[in-house]
Amino acid sequence: MAKEKEGKVEKRGRPATKKMTKKEKAAAEKALQQQQETPKPNVADEELLPPPAPTEQKEEKEEEEEEIDDEVEAMPSKSIGREETKALLDTFDEETLNRYEAFRRAHLPKATMRKVVANLVGPVPASVAIVVSGVGKVFVGEMVESALEIMDEWGHTGPITPEHLREAFRRYQKERGLIKNKNYTRQIFA
Repeated sequence: MAKEKEGKVEKRGRPATKKMTKKEKAAAEKALQQQQETPKPNVADEELLPPPAPTEQKEEKEEEEEEIDDEVEAMPSKSIGREETKALLDTFDEETLNRYEAFRRAHLPKATMRKVVANLVGPVPASVAIVVSGVGKVFVGEMVESALEIMDEWGHTGPITPEHLREAFRRYQKERGLIKNKNYTRQIFA
């Protein structure tokens, strides 16, 4: 039952093996030994893998942002203790205490701030919205404080009016060099 296939004789379904001479065995052993002794290049697994697909990169980026958000939320806040806060609040007069309570209650909605920032720079993590909300609250506080000073300068009493807020904002821009020319007009099409 021998079959002839491509010049080799097969017996019982197995290919016929050729006996190696001593020289051939020695050469094969030497080649195998050289392969084992040759140092393999130190290639990182990442270099061997194809670059990740854009969706994988997006998912990895979102996971990193979520991890950062979790880390920021887990950070301990360094604030004064309850006793120190109580002692400070006891020194406030009634008007100052009312203003402080109003300041503590006031906030800029984080979802709204996130949308505003996303419209300007693209998608942002929740931590950025929290920071922008806090900075916005400080900015509004500065504007109100400046508007109160303007009211005193002008001799006005009562609530703050839009006129006072506009003047406060104008002075803010002037102090920081945001307005270069008094007759400055915005160019719609540049």
